[in-house]
Amino acid sequence: MGLFGRKKIRLGKSTSLNIGKRGISVSQKGGPFTISSRGNASMRLGKGLSKRKKLW
Repeated sequence: MGLFGRKKIRLGKSTSLNIGKRGISVSQKGGPFTISSRGNASMRLGKGLSKRKKLW
């Protein structure tokens, strides 16, 4: 099992700056959906469950 770490900095109510091992990205949240500047999208399905997909 690999270990990883990341840091999330809030830029506004629904925007955040994410800093991790592979670099920096920005994510925008709208309801149960989150879209990242790296082309990732996630949807919250319920308490503790989510689905992630690569868009591009």
